[in-house]
Amino acid sequence: MAGFTDVVFREICKEYGADVMVTEFVMANRFFDPRGRETVWRMIDFTPKQRPMGVQIFGSEPKRMGEPQP
Repeated sequence: MAGFTDVVFREICKEYGADVMVTEFVMANRFFDPRGRETVWRMIDFTPKQRPMGVQIFGSEPKRMGEPQP
């Protein structure tokens, strides 16, 4: 669903009765890359109306994935 599960798509799903919203998979390293940081935050953007919300984060460095964001 990469490129399709944006905030607008999830809003429509919620209006049609979806109980739980989930983002597309997000590469954890993008949170630490200044070039990709803005894009990744747009991918996981959601409105309060869309709660409960899950963000799918993947990567191969578990310690780094648990670090606070810059």
